[in-house]
Parts: sequence; C-alpha cells; structure tokens
Amino acid sequence: MAACMNWLVLSVMVAIAGRVLSMPRGQVPDVPMAEFLTDYLNRQQRLPLSGPMEVPDWPSSDVVLGQVSGVDVTPLNSDVTPSYAVVVFHRGDKPWTEGTFDEHNVMPESERHNITQDTIVVIHPDTGDVMESFGADMFYVPHGVTVDKDWNLWLTDVGTHQVMRIPKKETVPDLILGEKFVPGNDDTHFCKPTDVAVANNGDFFVSDGYCNSRVVKFSKEGKVIGHFGKDTAGEDAAPDSPYMLNVPHSLALVEHLDLLCVADRENQRVLCYNAGLKEPEKFGEFNRTLVPGREVGMPYGIAYNPKEDVMYVAALLSQQPVWSQGFSYSPARAFTYDMEGSYLGGWGYILPNEAEQGPSIPHDIAASPTGLDVYMADVLQQAVHKFTQAPADRKYYG
Repeated sequence: MAACMNWLVLSVMVAIAGRVLSMPRGQVPDVPMAEFLTDYLNRQQRLPLSGPMEVPDWPSSDVVLGQVSGVDVTPLNSDVTPSYAVVVFHRGDKPWTEGTFDEHNVMPESERHNITQDTIVVIHPDTGDVMESFGADMFYVPHGVTVDKDWNLWLTDVGTHQVMRIPKKETVPDLILGEKFVPGNDDTHFCKPTDVAVANNGDFFVSDGYCNSRVVKFSKEGKVIGHFGKDTAGEDAAPDSPYMLNVPHSLALVEHLDLLCVADRENQRVLCYNAGLKEPEKFGEFNRTLVPGREVGMPYGIAYNPKEDVMYVAALLSQQPVWSQGFSYSPARAFTYDMEGSYLGGWGYILPNEAEQGPSIPHDIAASPTGLDVYMADVLQQAVHKFTQAPADRKYYG
C-alpha cells in the first residue's frame, strides 16, 4: 500500500514540476523545479488531493471518433431518460495538420474537402452508446461545441473561419457568422474562432481565436455589441496585461457573477472579465485572475459547475508520463478552482493504459447539468473521457 501511495504522490508532483519537465514550445521556466515542488507540497498539506474519478469502459467500444475537439452536455430534462446527453464534436478522418493552412491562415484549395463522416455525435451519459449522429459533409476543421439552454448547438469551424448555430431537433444551421474560407478581424469576419458561450438572455460570445486573440460579444440577433483583446489593449500595454490575449481557446459564463472567463492558452492563464449582462457598459472590464500564468500549464478548455461553484480547467502539462530518476511522473490533465482563484486539486491523470495509446492533449471539458459528472475531450487520443464525483466522505486519486 505504501509503495502504491508513493507512486500516486510522485505521479501528481508533475502538476507543478511538469512545467519544468515538459515545457511546451521549448520555453524555459523562470522558477526552479525545487520551488515548484515546494509550492506543490505546501499546497497539499492544506488541501487533500481529490477530484472526479475516471469511469472505465466509457464510451462504448462502438463509438469511433477522429480528433475530438469539443464536448458539451445538453440541459437537464428530468422527464426523460437519460435526463441529459453528451455532445461530441470531432474531425473524422481529416486531422488538423501542418498543411491545413497557409502562412496567411487560409485553407489551401487542396485542403478544401469537407469531412464525410458524422462530426457531431450524441452519446448516452450512462451507457456510452451513440444516441444520434449527424454533421457529415458540413465541416472542414471542427473546433468548439456549445449547447445553450434552448438546446441550440453552437459550433466553430476554424477551417472556414465561421460560427454556426443549429436549432434543436435540426441538423442544418439557421445562423452562420463569418465569410467562408476568408479570415479577417472586422465585425463580419473571424480568424480561426475557437469557442462560443451563450447567456440565458440570448447574447453570445465568441473567442476569436488563433489569429485575432479577441473576444467578441453579439446580441441574440447576431449583431456585434463589442469586443476586447489585443487590439483594445493599447500601444503601451505590458506583455502580461489581461488584454494581451494569446489564443483565447475556451469560454465559460458565470452569470450570477456577471463574469465571462477565458482560457488564455498560450499565456497559460485563465482570466475573467465583466460579461456586461447586468451592466452592459462594463462589458470587457477585467475582473479577476482565476488561474495565474503557468500554474497548471496551457489551459485548453474550461467549464463552470454551478452545483459546486467551481471551475474545471483542462490543461496541458505534458503529453505523456515523464521519466525522471527512475520514476514515472503522470501528469494531471484537469484541475479544479473555486471562483476566487483558489486551487482545489488536480485529477484526470494519464493512466498507464492510456499512455500506451500515445500522447494526450485535453482539448475541452464539460460539466454535467447534475454537477456529478465531467467529460473531457482528448484531441490526440481521439477520445472522450467520463469522470464522476466520489462520495463526499471519500478521498481518492484519479
């Protein structure tokens, strides 16, 4: 038992040390590893490591996916079984590669063939079986998926630089924003948009994205209300200014706080701004840092769990376990924070059987409407994982 516990403790140390052992893009950390580990151990003296545990054999083996770029859940409906469903957005047999775009972020003509498989897959939350699928011959490079309170699907396609809305019980969009295959940064164009967040009043927000590094707010009719990002930061803005976004990759609304939180991926932080839903004139004002820079690596996806009043962060520390001095360090892929920015724990470790499947990048995350389950999309392993909360009186590792 002691040996097992030692492995578990060592495996989670990468939640801090992983930033040294596997820094992305050759970055050099400005804090020594010893300080990372000291910070981590001091933190764990105050907080037990805990988090949702992975559910084995979910989804069913019949679910075949390409690169999974997005995951979300439908609203709760207690009158039907299941009471909600899991929606997965994937790239079929057409992965995003180095040749997908030219140096101007335009998809070459040779790449402009849409995906022939169903790119939208609806999965039963308990059995893991496919309930429905559609979206063939519609998308080029799927990215983000969001389900709003009215069951509309909002999808981003970085290949076409467009945002689409598909109404409930329909399979074709009734709203398309952006000019197909034409990147831009004005009110009618995007450049590789990544995600959408939709408010209860119908206003919606688009993270735009890989090129523009801005967030755009729209009315429910699709009219631009405003935006913030690099072009609003000012010429004298410091590199760590909250407006110097660098690939805003995921969005999460916390409406009772009137906050829009942004996974600022390349800056390795999660920031929250005034959503302007209660006080429209305050839209875009920086409110708080939820995850400080480099605390958990690159945040790819964020999801708010209103039942627990916490934010889940899917982040990249390392694509695979790291060997050091004879030990295997297994990185966490998900982290929990309260809304004041306090770190509550890391979980979703790359387990040995998953490591055998190859590198892993957690690309998106979603919390079930019951607050009990969490779903994580892995873009490299072409998989979606389900995690569930353990009983409150039980401490566990996952």
